[in-house]
Amino acid sequence: MTKQFSNVVLTTENFSSALGKDWHSVVPQPYFDPLTVVTRNTSGEPLSHYGDDRWDFRAQSKDASSPQTIYLYQAPEIKVDQALFGRIYEQHKALLWITTDRGGIKTFGTLSSYNSVAKVWCKIAYEKAVDLFTLLTDFEEVVAACNEMNSNELTATTALIQYLWKYRKELLPEGAQMQREKIIENIKAARLKLPEKRQTPLIPSQIYCTILGGLISGLDTIEHDINSLLIALRKSTESTAVFKKKYPDATAQKIATVRGKALAETVECMRLLGWVEGSGKTLHNFILGKITAYQIHLMHTVVAFSGMRVGEAHILPLNEISEAFQHRGQTHYLIKGYTHKLHRGVKTAAEWITIDQGQRAIEIAIRIGQTILALHGKKPQKKQEPLLFPSISNPFKMITVMAFSTGQKRLISAICPEITAEDIEELNQLDLARSWDRDGIEIGKRWPLAMHQLRRSLSVYAHRSGMVTLPALKAQLQHITDEMRMYYADGWSRAVNLVFERDHFSHEWNAAKTESTYFGLMGALQIAFDGQDVLFGLGAQRMAQVISGRSREQTIALIKNGTIAYRETVLGGCVNTQECKTMPLDPINFECLESNCVNIVVHSKRLEMVIRTQENVVAQLVRDESGSVEQRLEAEHLKRMLRARDLLINSKIEKKSQA
Repeated sequence: MTKQFSNVVLTTENFSSALGKDWHSVVPQPYFDPLTVVTRNTSGEPLSHYGDDRWDFRAQSKDASSPQTIYLYQAPEIKVDQALFGRIYEQHKALLWITTDRGGIKTFGTLSSYNSVAKVWCKIAYEKAVDLFTLLTDFEEVVAACNEMNSNELTATTALIQYLWKYRKELLPEGAQMQREKIIENIKAARLKLPEKRQTPLIPSQIYCTILGGLISGLDTIEHDINSLLIALRKSTESTAVFKKKYPDATAQKIATVRGKALAETVECMRLLGWVEGSGKTLHNFILGKITAYQIHLMHTVVAFSGMRVGEAHILPLNEISEAFQHRGQTHYLIKGYTHKLHRGVKTAAEWITIDQGQRAIEIAIRIGQTILALHGKKPQKKQEPLLFPSISNPFKMITVMAFSTGQKRLISAICPEITAEDIEELNQLDLARSWDRDGIEIGKRWPLAMHQLRRSLSVYAHRSGMVTLPALKAQLQHITDEMRMYYADGWSRAVNLVFERDHFSHEWNAAKTESTYFGLMGALQIAFDGQDVLFGLGAQRMAQVISGRSREQTIALIKNGTIAYRETVLGGCVNTQECKTMPLDPINFECLESNCVNIVVHSKRLEMVIRTQENVVAQLVRDESGSVEQRLEAEHLKRMLRARDLLINSKIEKKSQA
């Protein structure tokens, strides 16, 4: 059997059909030294080598303890062409190692995704009786397979193709051809045919308020129960250890009897918290389940009042996590944790601001974490630190997926209200074309809370309130791309305002909006009048004409009746009296700049500073990551800024000449 693959002729006769033999005996020469260290443990000692069939990445897990393993391609459980499989296996391993070792720092989730998709290609290659690299260099075969893949698979395939091309001298035989650009273009076309990913649904305003209220009232219950619960955990854990040591030969039934007598008081106390004896039930498991449920409640509370991601909440440290500070006569709280999103998957320090409710949740969680740490009694390994929300069995490990899922279901039943027709109507204002029942959102059912919804809802409602600046929102949510800011802002203008109590400071804030608008407008114009800066833009010209010769009272009256308006932006300001159609979380509105929008106000000093900063960013990317997507995007942003500056300057010159 012979097939032509992109000028590389491959025949099945070229492989030794050693059916029934161990394929290792007929495997080709490995591409890299089998003794090459792939991963190390937390102490720096080799953990996995290139020659292994699986690579252990647990030391790189978020808590440095959770199992994370890459399993390489395995042959189907049928009689196989062992030589062909051996060749595919080695090529899979070589491509994955190139990706891991030279592809920049990636999270384990990304590597695992790449590995899964690579195994899909291995399976396709084996079914077609060709090796992996021959398949991936064939334009027609790759395109045909990509037309059947989902978005994540296409993304991973693009990366694998790029690495195969970049390191083709090491991986491909001499003379092999590869139409890389053509393949990539067709993968992009296949991705465009797929339906767009649906965003995390925004929590409707009334449901959001109910959920926040439930999280806050739940803190009262947890604070009331936590002392007796932690005492019960200590007694239950320590009694088992003591009795096993005292009666090493005792049966499980005898130990249970002795424990029952010693914990009689604890049993009565736990009955007040819902403990009921029954077949298959144990007091210890009840205590563990109750504490885990409280941990999940506290974690959701911290996320709701900080906006951090789920993964960031899971790895919050137990020690030195928060700090109080004073600002304008009020006490605020800073949460100190980590994120893996800012530097290509590398764990870096991050901070969030929270309010009293978030700090209360943290303080309770600290008590739970300290108790678990004390009962564990073992020193941490290298790179380990106790977590704020740990697994009860190990203070250095995250809560397991199963425990988290169980706790979240309990939380939903406790604090999430039933969905009403009004809630669906509010969601339809955000996205009329979306079928909400596909997300489990139906009238009469409880709202299907997911932690990421709390993050997006905080972002949207905070921005909608008009009380949070865009730079503050960006910093709080740890955003790194304009696309992500646009994602969270989508639907912001159609989201309703939350209903606050009468003494909430938002009412005072709103009452002062007119005065703050006046002072912002006059401050901007005063700078220009004093010659300290130059104001560009049609909006600046229009405002100068409108308020020229008017008193403060007359100008404020115009602001109150909606005749004029002003809000500050990164580059200056905007005088639009209507709803702005540009993306609200885009820090620099390129559309407004390039069109010299009739509402735009631009400070020349601010624009020059932004341009200088952008020039430095582009220069650094050209030096370190020339040709990368990020470099091309930032260079394009710089070009747009320079074009906009020229347009604004020319417009001002023309205006003066006409005058």
